[in-house]
Amino acid sequence: MRSFLCAVALGLAGVLPTPWQEDPFREDFEAITRGVGERPIPVVLTEGSCGILELGWNEHAFPILASDAGVFVAASKLGRGRVVAFGGQDFFGADEESTFVGIAGNDALVRNAARWASVLEDDREPRVLADNPAAASLFEGWSEVRVASILERRDPHELRDWSAAALAEVDVAVVLVNEWDSTHVRDDDIASLRAFVERGGGLLIGGSSYHWEGDDPARFPANRIVDGAGIRWNGDEEPDLASARVSFGPFASSASLWDAYLEGESLEAWDMARLTSVFASVDGLGRDHEIERALKRLLAETPELPVASSDPRARLAADVAFLLEPRAWPAAHPWAATFPGLPAPDAERIDRVVEVDASWTGARPLGLYAPPGEVVTLSFVTDPSDRGLWVAVGDSHDDLRTIDDLDEWERAPRVQRGLEVREGFVRVSNPFGGPIYLGIPEPSRDVKVRVQGAIAMAVYTLGETNAGDWKLDLGAGAPQAILQARGHVRFVVPTSEAAKVEDPDAILEFWSGFHASHAELAQEPAPRRFESHWIFDPQVGSGYANATPVAATGHVEHWVDRLNLPTDMLAMALTTDSGEDDYWTIGHELGHQFQTNDWIGGDLTEVGVNLFPLYTKNFYVHDGGEHETKSFEEDYYTHADLVDFRWDDVGDWEKLQLYRQLVLEFGWDAMKRTFASYYSPDFPREEYGGHTDGFAIRFSAIVGRDLTRFLEHWEYPLSAEAAAKIRSFELEPWMPPGW
Repeated sequence: MRSFLCAVALGLAGVLPTPWQEDPFREDFEAITRGVGERPIPVVLTEGSCGILELGWNEHAFPILASDAGVFVAASKLGRGRVVAFGGQDFFGADEESTFVGIAGNDALVRNAARWASVLEDDREPRVLADNPAAASLFEGWSEVRVASILERRDPHELRDWSAAALAEVDVAVVLVNEWDSTHVRDDDIASLRAFVERGGGLLIGGSSYHWEGDDPARFPANRIVDGAGIRWNGDEEPDLASARVSFGPFASSASLWDAYLEGESLEAWDMARLTSVFASVDGLGRDHEIERALKRLLAETPELPVASSDPRARLAADVAFLLEPRAWPAAHPWAATFPGLPAPDAERIDRVVEVDASWTGARPLGLYAPPGEVVTLSFVTDPSDRGLWVAVGDSHDDLRTIDDLDEWERAPRVQRGLEVREGFVRVSNPFGGPIYLGIPEPSRDVKVRVQGAIAMAVYTLGETNAGDWKLDLGAGAPQAILQARGHVRFVVPTSEAAKVEDPDAILEFWSGFHASHAELAQEPAPRRFESHWIFDPQVGSGYANATPVAATGHVEHWVDRLNLPTDMLAMALTTDSGEDDYWTIGHELGHQFQTNDWIGGDLTEVGVNLFPLYTKNFYVHDGGEHETKSFEEDYYTHADLVDFRWDDVGDWEKLQLYRQLVLEFGWDAMKRTFASYYSPDFPREEYGGHTDGFAIRFSAIVGRDLTRFLEHWEYPLSAEAAAKIRSFELEPWMPPGW
């Protein structure tokens, strides 16, 4: 509230406050940016080596260089010392492919930052210890500038000496945490760098968590070094530095920005971009009353859908929905009405004990729906500890925020919230609401859980659900329902559409057979104990439809197994009588969920996957002809048509014809035996290989013919070693007739 009260006091005195009178950091900001220019780095990077800094609520943290995308450079205090943080490697990196060194605005910014961070009482230049020669060159003319010693080169890392001894006679350390995937800071030196700053040293620190080899941002070395300064690197990247500017607004510090938001002040787009991390920081401080006030403003200002993805109010409304700890919101998020829908006004909140058969894995629906913006509690009757369980509210639709070329959002860009179960009592909430799932990573004993505050949700399971219970739950008020067949498919659909299905068994039996046909070609060694999860999306993020595959070599991983299908395919899914061409898209996307790592990579991903719809349409949908599918006939080729085709010169559909030629000659059974060979001890990987080489070797061995001339004619990606391996079998060569 500090800056707001300051402004009120000045206003009562008859003086209108200027921005620098409102915030105490004006003098610091000017010291760091003197001579830098408004837009100091007129660069759009071709490589994503610069990222975004998050500034949480902190009375010392303030931005220096920012755009509407976020903050790139920021300053703060840590103990008695000062920190200037840079969101990428480029500001003082040595890599010639990507560096701002030599750009006048950048050079001035770094030099000023070093002077400010040193907190020297006289006019002498600070003593600098720099990460690399390029960084050291920025301080040309200063009397004491040293380059940190390289203690160890361990590809790709170059570890510098940032020990207490190395920092003993230094005023400012210029630390590059990483450059691309090369780490420069040892874990042992993180404590010495923190101690150096906390005692009063100056720190310029840069790096890119986007390129750091680690999944947990909290473990990123830069975040560990400046923990407590209110600055954090995240995993985002932003190549456009040309739009970044230095400007001291009225709400420069995070504290004044938060005060302004609570008081309803009008904010610039780049201020709005900073608010997300401030929300999270304040939430972590437990200031619930302030969060409540802020959420009321956020909900009131959330723009209607559809909305431009660049709208800062929309960005804030989307981001905040998934960063706060589970809590009751003042109201449902306005976008919930568009998707996934609102519960009936009279829907009863119930208290129910659910027993989950944990021999089935993946996301297990509890038959309960979380009302949007309300808290649901799960109390585990059976001990959940050390089982890796997780709870999700809502379904994992494409996160539209991550898709750069998407100009408009037609639904909330993300609608699923999830958390790991670490103890026997869990609170969950989702401002959009959604089905509640318990995640089972590995088969285990059954789980019993009491759920309070949810709405009954209709879940029809083939061979298990009573029709009367199904009809009753359809009227319970949840906006979504589920139809599923264990080990095969699960559909999450609007309750209104589920209610129109006269015979759920017929629908589920048909699609279970479709799924089983794919499994028949895949030849996995054991039946799946999880479902292919189909969701129907008013806005699919990537392409017309897409799948999250369960890719592996020799086994199946199933943490996520999802088909994102557009809503115009919903009617087809809820019938057994559809135009034959409609099946291709589903067959293609479902095929991705049966691809192992041997069939993924480069253009092979989108080529090999089409064997699955080809097989299923041939044998399941049409049930006719050993080698023919009754659609796309005009696109099929004879051997003679393909004689001039070369792998790198043709499209995915044409590449598929290479495999079809082999099916035409040797039959689908040979293809199935090849798929099975990846799991067979008779075809050890060290001898028969994997990926494109493995297919060629295995298929040749299985059909007893040498395919090297055929594959080399196609210019198929076959290594010389694999060709030699096939020739060592001394098989009769095969070429298509007329070739």
